Amino acid sequence: MIRRINNSDKKSLIKLFKEFHEFNNSNLVSDNLRPFHEYKDAESTFTKEAEEYINKEEFVVFVADINGQIVGYCAAKISNKPERVLNKEAYFEDWFVSENYKGRGIGKELFEALTTEVKKLGCTHIKLDAFTSNIKAIDYYHKDGFIDDTLVMYKNLI
Repeated sequence: MIRRINNSDKKSLIKLFKEFHEFNNSNLVSDNLRPFHEYKDAESTFTKEAEEYINKEEFVVFVADINGQIVGYCAAKISNKPERVLNKEAYFEDWFVSENYKGRGIGKELFEALTTEVKKLGCTHIKLDAFTSNIKAIDYYHKDGFIDDTLVMYKNLI
């Protein structure tokens, strides 16, 4: 079942954040980029982010709930940009399905539910980003009508 997030989902969401971070570090982030994505205190960061996703009204978050177990989520942050022609942005921050549940269409359902909801909220466009190594996600986004914009680059100074 795809549904909006609620307070009782906090622990499950933090667990998924950890799995998402481990997946990214193991599969998508190269060794030379890893320092730019590491947290000083991951537990604290994940707890704070979960609280924001649940409690702050600028976030729209859907979860995949299978028999009371949260197995995936998709989150957007809504921003008004009055100086722009396309003036209400839905920034899709996160989209993740637990490894044991991939390949069942759950991710697509989450993404579609979030897209439908941000349209209802009057968003004029969606913005998102992806690791350049995440070819599967990039291909999906291109097929869904997304166009490339900015390339983010890092240089370590320490």
